[in-house]
Amino acid sequence: MTEFKAIAFGFAAVLLTGAVAAQEAAPDITGKWTGTYTGGVRGGGGELHEAYDPPRFVEAGDITFTLMIDEQKGRGFVGSLGADFGTQALQGVIRLDNKTLLIVDEDTSLTATLLSSDQMEFCAHSQNPSERLTTCLSLTRE
Repeated sequence: MTEFKAIAFGFAAVLLTGAVAAQEAAPDITGKWTGTYTGGVRGGGGELHEAYDPPRFVEAGDITFTLMIDEQKGRGFVGSLGADFGTQALQGVIRLDNKTLLIVDEDTSLTATLLSSDQMEFCAHSQNPSERLTTCLSLTRE
């Protein structure tokens, strides 16, 4: 009977820990974030900046991107990502770890990791008729 109580207690502790984590408020990510590539490869494109044909490695400083998070409600958020040629609407969610963001824009799946309250790594991976890319940016909130 003692072993059963220990297992039950352990299970209850795991459930309680998960419930506490789920109740933590999501961090506020609203505002203007800017930055440039940290690395990756891009081919095609042209929606937000010059198209690359053939594909090429991207470098820090190539292009400045602006991420605007206009509205956030709980874990959900909406905004836009812009560069030289224009802007695309996006939407996303902050995962329960309060560090990982899952995002989609008009044609790309994106992820981000909050490194601090004002710094994030923002990565894109896409394959569609007009582009193929796997890139990451370092963004800082202004």
